[in-house]
Amino acid sequence: MDLSVCIATYYDPTRFGVIPKSIVLSRVLKQLRHILGTSNLTSEIIVVDDGSPTHILRGVCEAIGGITYIYLDRKEASPGYGNPARARNRAYQEARGRVLICQSDDVLMVNHSVLSNLYTAALAKGRFGIARVINTNWELCSIPCNHPCNPSLIELTGPSNKRPVFFLGSVLREYVYEIGGNDPRFVTPGREDIYFSDCLMKGLGLKPIYLETAIGYHLHHERPDPSVFTLSRDLYTKLVKEGTWRSQGAPWPYTLY
Repeated sequence: MDLSVCIATYYDPTRFGVIPKSIVLSRVLKQLRHILGTSNLTSEIIVVDDGSPTHILRGVCEAIGGITYIYLDRKEASPGYGNPARARNRAYQEARGRVLICQSDDVLMVNHSVLSNLYTAALAKGRFGIARVINTNWELCSIPCNHPCNPSLIELTGPSNKRPVFFLGSVLREYVYEIGGNDPRFVTPGREDIYFSDCLMKGLGLKPIYLETAIGYHLHHERPDPSVFTLSRDLYTKLVKEGTWRSQGAPWPYTLY
């Protein structure tokens, strides 16, 4: 199989204002299915629900169809929503594609060339792909633009803001397995995505390719209070000092399907 699109999600009705997560995820997945339907690449979509308090997101995936939906019991980890590392890892371990497309559940692929560009970037020797992701407000504009309804578009990642963060990115599955995915010691919000990229770059020597024409729109939402990031920030500082650049439990056994 060519690629696996991996999405970790969690239903919290308070996170996205007037747009319920069920609508957000539905729009993301419908667009993804449409783009995959125009591609010659063999693919799969894996959605891992990190213990949402209701099963509404399962219904979304079943209604769209053709999606592997996995529900993780939150009781097995910390109560309430913490960090998506565990759910992302489950998706990566379930994947069969040579290339992983790592996509946030609130990022909408915009153009049909997104997947092919990300796939090509991941196949380049010693590289991984980072899409151009623009922060915008879906509530105000169905297609983000520079009109008064949406005056401040911010590039979160891309050629103009070179941050190797996987809002929407691509990497060979074998590389992710070598570093052990996201470090499961991150159980509170933040920093797991930064350490994931650190492991790819400092641990494996990979370099990002920032893609101008692979575009995703990120749904703007308010950031949590900075205090919630304290534990993850402290853990990140500790791991950087250790400098092993591998997640706990690395490497994972790798099989080529």
